[in-house]
Amino acid sequence: MTSTPSTESANGSSAAGSVQSQFVERRRAALERFLNRVAQHPVLCIDPDFREFLESDTELPKATSTSALSGAGVLRLFNKVGETVNKITYRMDESDPWFEERSARVEALEACLRRLYGACEALAGERRELSARTHEAARACAALSGADPHAPLSRALSHTADLHEKIEHLRLEQSNTDFYVLAEHVKDYLGLIGAIKDVFHERV
Repeated sequence: MTSTPSTESANGSSAAGSVQSQFVERRRAALERFLNRVAQHPVLCIDPDFREFLESDTELPKATSTSALSGAGVLRLFNKVGETVNKITYRMDESDPWFEERSARVEALEACLRRLYGACEALAGERRELSARTHEAARACAALSGADPHAPLSRALSHTADLHEKIEHLRLEQSNTDFYVLAEHVKDYLGLIGAIKDVFHERV
């Protein structure tokens, strides 16, 4: 069955809104984890700027000229510094078993974390899809409950619809936990591994 243009537009708007909502929630969860880590640091937790950020009731100022501090800009700066150092120095052809072993461990750990991150995202997506199917089952049971004239069967269908609604909320909560907590934590560790690899790459 083909969808009408209005239906397609509504579905597109709903999908876009869902993607935007997931993006905002992901950034919110990342900011919350960052603030918790800073708050647990013995020195940073008493920093006046950090305390002002947490306790301020006014609207935060908008960031300006942040492109100079972007990750890509910092990476380009490091690359330029590395190129300059390479021009005034030379690499020695030496064998360092300890360094090579650590590099291999980091590479293996990154590969494992990437597979784990993909599995966590897939698990969250499957549970979200299962929650949507459970919602449809709950609506179907509720509709059957209202259409069936037999009172005992109608009550049983109504209870089944209520049960499916509870299962739907539980599965959606599990999906959000898998996505915003587990998967995002793994992503943070992937970022840390990437920083370590950059340090290894700049070794002269």
